[in-house]
Amino acid sequence: MIKKIIEYYYNLYPNYIDKKDEKYIFLANNNLYHFELQTRKEEELERIKKINDTLNLYNIIIRNRVNRLVSQYANKNYVLIKIIKSKRGLNFNDVLNTVELIDNRNNKLLMRNNWGNLWINKIDNIEYQYLHLKNKYPLIDESLNYYIGMCETAISYFNSIEYNNIRNYISHIRVNDNEDIVEFYNPQNIIIDSRVRDVAEYLKSLFMNNYQNLPNIIQNLNKCNFNDDELKLLFCRLNYPSYYFDLYDLVINGKKEDSEIASIITKNKLYKEFLKKIYMIISKKNNIKSIEWVTK
Repeated sequence: MIKKIIEYYYNLYPNYIDKKDEKYIFLANNNLYHFELQTRKEEELERIKKINDTLNLYNIIIRNRVNRLVSQYANKNYVLIKIIKSKRGLNFNDVLNTVELIDNRNNKLLMRNNWGNLWINKIDNIEYQYLHLKNKYPLIDESLNYYIGMCETAISYFNSIEYNNIRNYISHIRVNDNEDIVEFYNPQNIIIDSRVRDVAEYLKSLFMNNYQNLPNIIQNLNKCNFNDDELKLLFCRLNYPSYYFDLYDLVINGKKEDSEIASIITKNKLYKEFLKKIYMIISKKNNIKSIEWVTK
């Protein structure tokens, strides 16, 4: 059935189709394609395609026979992506080699730079949601307030920053050092934000995956060449526990076990020390505001 859907909508004739979770992978005309679940609003996908068609940086979303970016199969919406990036691991240079967007007048749909409001909404949603989940997930019960506190600290820090020299770049919803480059260049991952976002998320991922080589991290930070305002945002973003909230979402949606939260909780003290070291690195370049629970 899936083969007929692809033939009908895209006039492509795969020799075989592999399925991984709910993603269908196939070759056609010597090109690799992923037929995967739609994760972005269609109007966002249209804007992403316009940007990508101009810059030619990412894997390509393919329109179907009725000129839409979304096709339906088994009562679910899918997008077809042509893979042009070779399969390999993600590295720090990939994160740094992003593109500044000078004209953002038509890109408001993709903007994710108002972190304070986004994080407030995240906390509100989780607190409301978890009223109905108490006592179901013991490790979340034990840890949730701690990470909400971290988020509130990050919100307060963000709202206290006065910055003027922040430019917008092609960025990503999430960056994981364990992911394949194909996923990093998935157009459904594109947003617009400060270039600080991807660097902070990459560093958090490195830490959570037990990469704690501080000299290399210092070297990586020096590569960034951030201005003073960007350094403030970097420290702010590192205080936002996206790694916890991402795993929280997977647990309550039945995709991960509550026990996996332990891998994060056990790193609390080490992560605080990590933040303090990063603060010391940044504060040598910038008169950056401290966070008491980190630097005391």
